[in-house]
Amino acid sequence: MKPKKMQDAQRLMLNFELELAEEKSLRLEQENKLKSIIIERNQSKHRFLMTVISGAIVMLVLLVYVYMRERNLKLKMSHLAMTDFLTGCPNRRNAMHQAKVMLSNQVNKKHSMTIAILDVDNFKAVNDTYGHDVGDKVLQNLSSIMLGALRETDVMGRYGGEEFIILLPNAGEKEVTIIFYRMQQALKNHICEYKGESIVLPITISMGASVVSYVPEQLDENEQKLLLDTIIKKADNKAYEAKEEGKDQLRFVAVSIDS
Repeated sequence: MKPKKMQDAQRLMLNFELELAEEKSLRLEQENKLKSIIIERNQSKHRFLMTVISGAIVMLVLLVYVYMRERNLKLKMSHLAMTDFLTGCPNRRNAMHQAKVMLSNQVNKKHSMTIAILDVDNFKAVNDTYGHDVGDKVLQNLSSIMLGALRETDVMGRYGGEEFIILLPNAGEKEVTIIFYRMQQALKNHICEYKGESIVLPITISMGASVVSYVPEQLDENEQKLLLDTIIKKADNKAYEAKEEGKDQLRFVAVSIDS
């Protein structure tokens, strides 16, 4: 009898342990399912977050691209509006603006500046003999040669036709004479390459230069314009004088505005 009771007790104990094991297994299964659900939700959130971030990055890149394209377009249009299409140097409007700034900032009792008008001698003969295409090429070569003779602080712009305006801050007759001589020497050896042909075209230039030693402070816009027009007109007259007296020459005029 006693062994039977022990067997029953052992069986009950075994059944109890099996039930505990089943409950534990079920609990572990439920915990694993819960973990899987949590992991899946986290992955879904992560994927959603990555989608949102990716979309934001794409949108940001697109906005930056559109902004840079518009900015570059505006810069290009601004550059074209201020640049001579043939020679690539500043056009008349640009040069005049820079001249106003230089007159306001550079000229005082200690420093002078020079504004010069340069004219190509006998340029009409070049156009008549070789055609306007060669004439355009000559102007391109000319502007490149003249830029090479100028200092880094100097500015050269196309004033119109075969005329150029040159702005030389902190420069008097000595400095301008040296620059003009360098231009003369370079242009005497000028060769125009056109359609595979080398055309020997020595060029001479006539230049009139206004050396400005003093400009009154606090001029209004209209006074600045009148002053600049006066300075340029004097330089232009001197360039004409150089042409009349044999060409290939430099002529100076001193300009001092005291009031």
